Amino acid sequence: MRDKGALMKAHFHFIDAHRKEWLGKYKTFNEFYKRFEVTPDMLAQLVATGKEMGVEYNEEEYQKALPLLKLQMKALIARDLWDMNEYYHVINDANESIRKALELLEQPDFEGLLLKNDSQDFILTAGAHSCTPASNHHFICLPNSTLFSHRFT
Repeated sequence: MRDKGALMKAHFHFIDAHRKEWLGKYKTFNEFYKRFEVTPDMLAQLVATGKEMGVEYNEEEYQKALPLLKLQMKALIARDLWDMNEYYHVINDANESIRKALELLEQPDFEGLLLKNDSQDFILTAGAHSCTPASNHHFICLPNSTLFSHRFT
C-alpha cells in the first residue's frame, strides 16, 4: 500500500478531515505522542484506498506490515500537525539503533564514561567513515543513515 501511494492518499484525507479536531485534542506534540493511536476506521480507510488504487489485498502481508503502517501514519500526521522533527520523533520508535543510543544517553553514568576532557558534546552519526573524532567531540556511530546530536547541560 505504501509503494502504490495509498498510505499518502489516505493520510491526506485524514489530515484534511481531522486537523482542527486533533490540534484541539492534542495541545502539544507530547500529548499527541503519548495518546494518539491510529484507529480501526483509519486502517479500514487505508485498505479501501489501496483497493481503489488497484492494490491487491493480502491479509497475511497486511498483518505483517500493520505495526509499521500504524507508525508511519502517526508520524505523517505528526509531521503535518507540527514539523519534521516530530515525524522523526515518532518514526524512530521503530529504529533500534536510535532507541539504544537514547537509552545510553539517558544513563546517569554515560557522560562520565565518555568525557575525557572538558567537552560536553556527543555526536551520534552513521557509518564508520563519519566516526573520526574532531576537536573535543565524542562520537557514537550508528549503523544507518541517522544523524543527530545531543548536548549535555
